[in-house]
Amino acid sequence: MELGKQLAKSIHGELTGQLGAAEHDSSTSRLIALYQKVNGVADAPRPAKPAVRTSRQPA
Repeated sequence: MELGKQLAKSIHGELTGQLGAAEHDSSTSRLIALYQKVNGVADAPRPAKPAVRTSRQPA
């Protein structure tokens, strides 16, 4: 329960523009960005996306 409260406070702050962007999974980050865009909340800088591996090299 406590973890949920902490996460909710962080996300609420991001939704309202009171806090800068925190690192979330990609779907949560996109939903926050969409909410901010639709509601005219000042764009907060989003965390950089992690590098994605496209192929594996033999060991």
